[in-house]
Amino acid sequence: MGQAFRDQSQPPTPEAIAEVLGDTDAAWQEALDAFANAGVDVAWRYYRDGGWLAKATRGKATMAWMSVEPGLARITFYFPARLRETVLASPDLDDTLRERVATTAPTGKSLPVTLRLPDVPTSQVPIVLELKQRLR
Repeated sequence: MGQAFRDQSQPPTPEAIAEVLGDTDAAWQEALDAFANAGVDVAWRYYRDGGWLAKATRGKATMAWMSVEPGLARITFYFPARLRETVLASPDLDDTLRERVATTAPTGKSLPVTLRLPDVPTSQVPIVLELKQRLR
């Protein structure tokens, strides 16, 4: 279906996000809590080529990009592609996520690690976030 928030004049509100996500909103809220607990700021910004995307930052470093689709939230972390094996070696990665990391093609020199909520347990958010903060 694609990104739910494309109208530049209407930024996503918590109420609109909850409506679009439906049952997935609880997982979205847990993910936001994981970012807040790690001292990561999340801010929505409008991009002409992608609509409204949430950028998660800690200081000047981008931790993740997030978007909302009907019933689905995407959180994408970008790692240097050379660190794929290091990411895969994390003992706490969910098997579904591990398989995605193993088979995802790099984007240039970056390896996108995308968590699709609710397909991946929200318990994976702080695990991947910690990897992102540690592996640079």
